[in-house]
Amino acid sequence: EAGAYYTQYKDSSAGVWQNDGTLSLRFDLKDWWIFKVEGHCITGTGLLRDNANNPVENPHDTWFMLAVKTTLSF
Repeated sequence: EAGAYYTQYKDSSAGVWQNDGTLSLRFDLKDWWIFKVEGHCITGTGLLRDNANNPVENPHDTWFMLAVKTTLSF
């Protein structure tokens, strides 16, 4: 199963923002086992916990995050 979404975050009082475009793939390997892969294309650093010490020097730069998740239900 494929999925996609786009989110925008803006906190005017703190002057931070973030845009996130995501593509995902979900694989139901068994009735009880799900495997999911997400690729995030992110601009901005507004939702990083430590925004002052973040991996992106310029918040207008675009960076990529890959997330892999597995779920077992029993």
